[in-house]
Amino acid sequence: MTIVPNEADTRIATLTCARPDLLEIRYKAGVLFTPESVAEVQTARRHLMGARSYATFTVIPADADFSLETMREDHGDGDRGQGRILASAIVIHSSMIERLTHVYFKYFPQLQRVLVTDDEVEARAWMTAQLEEISRTGS
Repeated sequence: MTIVPNEADTRIATLTCARPDLLEIRYKAGVLFTPESVAEVQTARRHLMGARSYATFTVIPADADFSLETMREDHGDGDRGQGRILASAIVIHSSMIERLTHVYFKYFPQLQRVLVTDDEVEARAWMTAQLEEISRTGS
């Protein structure tokens, strides 16, 4: 019997496989996004979810910060062609990080459905609707 972990902890985030098609990523208070710390989260995400298709639900705290180098790198490039990430809801409690996320997605367009908001209730409802539609239609 193979035991598959359902949670991983990195320097900047805790990742939890909430259900087979949903990964929750909660960034820690005082997080500093660097290319290295984001790469660590990406590695943990890929390890937890394997080859299956899934959605991500991310929460970024109000006191998050980033290094400029982080904005210059396409952190999803390795996954984009595989189509594994179906939808991403990103709850950001910092207006500056929220605006920068929109800029980042203009430079590095995502292929999955994306919602960026500061409202976790709205994001959960949106994610539920996306997963229901994807399960009905297959895309």
